Amino acid sequence: MSNYKKEDRHVEILCHIVNSYIENALPVSSKYVMEKMGKNISSATIRNVMSLMEEEGYIEQPHTSAGRIPTDLGYRRYVDYIKENVTIEKKQGERLENEFSARIEDIKDLIKKTSNIMSRELKGIGIVMWPSLADFYLKRIELIQLRREAVLAILVTMADIVREYIIKIEETSFTGDLKSAENFINFNYESKSIAFLFEDLKKLKNENLRGQINIVINGAYEIIESIIRDNSETEMYWEGDGYFAERFDRDNIDTTRRAFQIFFHKDEIAELMRSELPSKRVNVYIGSENKCDILKECGVVTGGYELDGRVVGRIGVIGPKRMDYDNAFKTVNFFSELLSDKIREMFY
Repeated sequence: MSNYKKEDRHVEILCHIVNSYIENALPVSSKYVMEKMGKNISSATIRNVMSLMEEEGYIEQPHTSAGRIPTDLGYRRYVDYIKENVTIEKKQGERLENEFSARIEDIKDLIKKTSNIMSRELKGIGIVMWPSLADFYLKRIELIQLRREAVLAILVTMADIVREYIIKIEETSFTGDLKSAENFINFNYESKSIAFLFEDLKKLKNENLRGQINIVINGAYEIIESIIRDNSETEMYWEGDGYFAERFDRDNIDTTRRAFQIFFHKDEIAELMRSELPSKRVNVYIGSENKCDILKECGVVTGGYELDGRVVGRIGVIGPKRMDYDNAFKTVNFFSELLSDKIREMFY
């Protein structure tokens, strides 16, 4: 038998072990594998292959007389094999898209619905990282004098998100020209991204124009720079704690306790999502592969979504190491594309 066929046979046996353990959370015997593979392979061959895979670190025996369970390395070999096909089944895709197309009021509803559906479909924690403020498109800005050194900025985006900011003004000579700065921003930058607005004002400021226009530009830049600086941290929506908890073996107290630490360290999860920008590709982290210690008992699948060809956020799911990686990979990939489409519709 060729090396290719031997490798193919080993992977098939590994897939049966992983799939069974994902579904049942019980060690898998050689007898079970033989039943799944039929009579084309002997029980002795299956036992020999499983023994070899154990030596190579793909499976392990949790205790004497038990069957085998996948290791982190075994899960990785399995994921690398199945992720060649990332297309979700047609009926499932149509069902999810129909559900997703139901009435959505605003981007907050969109983010929440994405997290909710992914959590339910994948029986884990559904996470959606919001686009940063800089990625939103300006509808208008209103500037209101509160006192001599403070201004209230009311920013409205094309997605109808309204944010209010109290900004300290260093150049007190500027405060009498708030209306000029407001008109300048609204006239020149309506329907432009906040990021473009900031960079263009920065460029104009550095040109050191003379007269009143220079005062207006400097003041407008100071306000927008303050807004962006105060919104540098990306928001993250999270749903599905109950699904996550149900998937862990309560008899294994140590493993469960370590896994449940994620509920107290959401900032580390947010940092993981931020660190993946600006990549769009679907990433899978299994157990010890995770950069965060609190995720060493978990499987994590993440992907990016786009606006105007730029990745502006990430989505993902967190579950136990025995999560359904095949479904997770396809579902996250599907929602990455679907959310990109919905974000584009909403922002314009």
